[in-house]
Amino acid sequence: MEQQRVKFTWKEYDDAIDAMVSEFRRNDFACNCVYGIPRGGLTMAVSLSHRLGLPLVTELRRTDYPLIVDDISDSGTTLKNFTRMMDENKQGYRTFTIHYADGTAFDPDYHAHSNEGKWVVYPWEIE
Repeated sequence: MEQQRVKFTWKEYDDAIDAMVSEFRRNDFACNCVYGIPRGGLTMAVSLSHRLGLPLVTELRRTDYPLIVDDISDSGTTLKNFTRMMDENKQGYRTFTIHYADGTAFDPDYHAHSNEGKWVVYPWEIE
């Protein structure tokens, strides 16, 4: 049985970015850069970099305390593997996603929406 698909619009994206910026500022996170996990996190990373006035980085150094972003924590494997490497290097970080899937193996520090069991098609993706 095919998973139901739902289109996520640019308006919904902008609203999610606004919510993330508010959450970031409300909690006064001490991040010094934004890193987007390729591919899903890249669009988000650029938007948050501009809105938060933080540099966008494509490689992380030990001195970085990044805001790590991805479109969704679906299975959670990508974020879990990535943050495991960060933990081994004793780097501090925060994680934000637009969507969160029930049962994911990784709980981001912040997510804007649940995917409600549906396959989310983002506006930058080909359906």
